[in-house]
Amino acid sequence: MSSTGALAYNVAWEAGRRSNWFIEGQRNAYFLVAAGVANHDETLLEDGIKALEWGFAQQQSDGSFASGDQFHSTSLFVEATARCLLLLHQSSSVPQALRARADALVPHLKAAALWLAARPDGVNKELTHRFFLVGTALRESAALTDDTQLTTVADDLVRQGLKRQTADGVFPERGGGDTQYQSFSIELATRYASVTSNAALRASLGEATRKGVDWLLTKIGRNGEIDYRQNTRTGCNDRDRTGSTKNVGYKYIPMRLVYYVTFWGDDRGLTDIATAVTNYAKSFTLNCG
Repeated sequence: MSSTGALAYNVAWEAGRRSNWFIEGQRNAYFLVAAGVANHDETLLEDGIKALEWGFAQQQSDGSFASGDQFHSTSLFVEATARCLLLLHQSSSVPQALRARADALVPHLKAAALWLAARPDGVNKELTHRFFLVGTALRESAALTDDTQLTTVADDLVRQGLKRQTADGVFPERGGGDTQYQSFSIELATRYASVTSNAALRASLGEATRKGVDWLLTKIGRNGEIDYRQNTRTGCNDRDRTGSTKNVGYKYIPMRLVYYVTFWGDDRGLTDIATAVTNYAKSFTLNCG
């Protein structure tokens, strides 16, 4: 993180060492805010809010950001920002000065969310998690702004994502299953369930996420090893913004399984599996030849 609040690859762009930037880089502000709330740490809260402010300082008058991969990158940032602001609203220990700075970001968040909502065709239909991502970004924003337009578009996108799930529980990514993105769809669908007021939709999300977890468990050994050989995107396939191979799930699957258990109450030993994955990750190395 730079002294101004830039995060990830945006630090290099700000310093003139990189030719492009992505607003999604600022989404890691959520981890700073969450850690700050959990530990009552004002320094972490300050850093997280500063990172969000840096992001919105790049916002254009129509609510968009002129970053690379504009629609997708914006959706990642909007979702993380809305989640940050919801968490800050729910915490009673956030200092008033920091809460006021966070509240000042809500109109900017709404402008970005409305920009996304006006372009639902921007969702990449080959990638199921994108329906849940954009839908969750809009629904979390609606929870902060009471904007019914955002809720309507969000519900439609999430229903489209649910329809794409296969009979064996896969949320397809480019025509097949992928351990990392399967877990991301499960997380996003659960986050949607946490903010929707539609009981029937929440029930559908509960059933879909359980089936999604069932499939994911077929790819995780008892020792925590993830079988990524058939992944359609991560492993030795797609690259991230820095050119590195995408993580097959060791980084996020443990957190996402625990979040699923915490919200839905469906453990089945999943917390132990999350621990096993975390432990196996310490010795895992991705070899792409």
